[in-house]
Amino acid sequence: LLDTMRQIEGELLLSLEAQKQDLDFQSFCKLHLITWLSKREDILDLYVRLTNGKLCSAASETHEQQLQRLIQQIQMQLKLDAQQFYAFLDAYQGRVELATVESMVHQLMDGFKAEASTLNLNLIGFARYFMNRNANACDLYWGEGRPLHDMNQPLAHYFIASSHNTYLTGNQLTGESSVDMYIQVLHLGCRCIELDCWDGEDGEPIIYHGHTLTSKISFRDVVIAIGQHAFATTHYPLILSLETHCSHLQQVCTWL
Repeated sequence: LLDTMRQIEGELLLSLEAQKQDLDFQSFCKLHLITWLSKREDILDLYVRLTNGKLCSAASETHEQQLQRLIQQIQMQLKLDAQQFYAFLDAYQGRVELATVESMVHQLMDGFKAEASTLNLNLIGFARYFMNRNANACDLYWGEGRPLHDMNQPLAHYFIASSHNTYLTGNQLTGESSVDMYIQVLHLGCRCIELDCWDGEDGEPIIYHGHTLTSKISFRDVVIAIGQHAFATTHYPLILSLETHCSHLQQVCTWL
């Protein structure tokens, strides 16, 4: 299945390039779904097992037909109902209080359901659950609207939701760096983010994983994004972990 999706992804890109066509919205959605699924085998496998589903395609089908079938099966045929989702939370996530679990299930189903008239999660909705605050081990609220712990103790008394190499979208050797990653983790409630600072060629510092092939982004762009999104989710303090490799001159730039 994954080989098929990766082949379809490659051929779709080659087809668009050969025809010198712009990527329309429908093609973009197809490409995004296939690209995403090809990289998250764990979630795909878990979802199929939970729904007792089976993804398949006929050998005689064209790649376009295979793509349509896969999308249809994933989006329409495989649905995770409330009872199946409850079983997942109980077995995998360790939720033991039935009332709390049922409340969370209905809240999630309402936010991520596959159809407006049902309480079923499709695969995309199921994957989004893992990026939702209800799946966050460091979440303080659990949907109650108030902290469950005393939040007036010294900072060192708490576990802190932290992000290592925050800027990376992929691996630490050749992965892409992105300002968007800072925005994403801040909206997820992260309270400690990392900035690896190095000298930039234009006199201003850059951020990347030093001595590797990872791409480089502007320190200035990152701190602007942090300033705009630091407290989008929570008012608790934000820690900037600065790993500074800059010269004295460009270190000054980090504080301007």
